[in-house]
Amino acid sequence: MQKINLFLPFVLIFTFSVSTLANNDTIPEKNKSLEIHASYTGDILTNVVGGIQQKTAYLGMLNLEINLNTTYANWWKGGNFYVKATNTHGESPSANIIGDLQTVSNIEAGNHTFLQEAWFSQSVSNLNIIFGLQDLNKEFAVTKYGSSFINSSFGIIPTISCNLNAPIFPLTSVGVTLKWEINEKLSWLNAIYDGEPTDFAENPFNTNWQLHANDGLLAISEVQVNDNKPLPATYKIGLYNHGHSLSKLIYKNPPTITHNSWGAFAYADKNAWKKNNQSFGLFAQAGYEFSAKSNCKMYLGGGFNLSGLIKKDGSDLIGLAIAYAKLEENKQNETAIEFTCHFPLNDYLYIQPDIQYIINPSGIDRNLPNSLAGIIRIGAQL
Repeated sequence: MQKINLFLPFVLIFTFSVSTLANNDTIPEKNKSLEIHASYTGDILTNVVGGIQQKTAYLGMLNLEINLNTTYANWWKGGNFYVKATNTHGESPSANIIGDLQTVSNIEAGNHTFLQEAWFSQSVSNLNIIFGLQDLNKEFAVTKYGSSFINSSFGIIPTISCNLNAPIFPLTSVGVTLKWEINEKLSWLNAIYDGEPTDFAENPFNTNWQLHANDGLLAISEVQVNDNKPLPATYKIGLYNHGHSLSKLIYKNPPTITHNSWGAFAYADKNAWKKNNQSFGLFAQAGYEFSAKSNCKMYLGGGFNLSGLIKKDGSDLIGLAIAYAKLEENKQNETAIEFTCHFPLNDYLYIQPDIQYIINPSGIDRNLPNSLAGIIRIGAQL
């Protein structure tokens, strides 16, 4: 077994950089060399009918982000240190109340305080390399318009989240990402991550990053095409391959059992109409898992956003989206339909009423009646 713990040296370097910057009187105040952001998201969720039980629950998430830009600090060009710490708390509605697989709330993670990201990036010309603790879904398989919704499938699709031990919220892992902006319209992203993030039982704060011989690797590649005429549109297509040992998941002292899975995904975002600060955006998602051993074989999702109906600056939003997950043969396919409204109260606070109808909740090993859930999300950011 090989074991590494890169957290301590990373923190020492970051702390030294921040303290040096703080004592440097030559840095112009207008330069955003050191940025600190905090945000809080809270969900009040009620399962009205169906699912496991009818109940109201609360869950929340607190984030603290620190970014140190070496260009603005007048050290060297193109460097960034980034750290993100997270606390999740409250109940787990998908696990205990609704019973769905795709996860109704994208902040559900149990009760943990942990390091979600800690990386360094360096840009040289049209290349950017990132090394450290990373969230795959920050760079890969992201949809602009889908990110406005609360259901997890509109963030990271279930052919990735349900089939792989991928480095995604809440548990991330060490990796290397290379981004190449070939031209204004075309980009190519590639990454390699530890194939088995160390779970919270052995790594409660996600600061003990371990690499084991049987972990294998997760490799992912994505091509992005941007078309801004007449209105902005982005199209993405990607492939992933994940190879690791299944032995420790099945037996205590087994022979090595190797599992190799691979799949493909495609995303599209299109601004279909825009007038002043009002706009209408569409998105579509698709994923397919080629491995015979998979919890979710295929996924299709999509929807629309309409913004600027109330606020003159276009910051309000209503949206409707559908997520369909084709599951393994012994489970019913699951569909989530979500209607959401996002309304800023001021520069720091917003409220987001949300309704989701889950057809065939399939997160547990028994048939459940369709669920109707209502969510009130309240968010604050500084």
